Amino acid sequence: MEPTKAVVPDKEDDDRTAVERAAADRTWAFGHIVVDEAQELSPMAWRMLMRRCPARSMTVVGDMAQASDLGGGSSWQEVLEPHLGDRWRQERLTINYRTPAEIADVAGDVLAAIDPELHPPRPVRETRVEPWSQQATIGGADSSGRSRGHLTDRLLQAHRGPQDPRRRP
Repeated sequence: MEPTKAVVPDKEDDDRTAVERAAADRTWAFGHIVVDEAQELSPMAWRMLMRRCPARSMTVVGDMAQASDLGGGSSWQEVLEPHLGDRWRQERLTINYRTPAEIADVAGDVLAAIDPELHPPRPVRETRVEPWSQQATIGGADSSGRSRGHLTDRLLQAHRGPQDPRRRP
């Protein structure tokens, strides 16, 4: 009986995605990797990325202050130096494409209270809707005794534009 060989399609005939090809080939390596929300990666995930990118060419984006996993690192130095030594550099993003100016202003106040040395990125868009806050209590009512439904309605009204037919008067 002859040993079976895996049939690998020619590159021209291979319609698998890069992820599918990498999963099928344990020796697959990437030339460059872009990692978003990198503050969420565990030490095991970092080791996996380093194995799949032996050139260590990466664009790593994340904010350690937003890490939700206690198993991750507390600084980029802590996370990257075991794999890269001193062969990495940190750049701070200065433009915010995601968060509108009205929310970024509030977040900037919080950031200044946490660490006055940090500077928030500049937002590029506005909503022209001023943010508001509503204090809630554990029973589901706010400080005036109104229900969660009232707060939900208020959120929906703020979110929907004046021309939205679902908007209540």
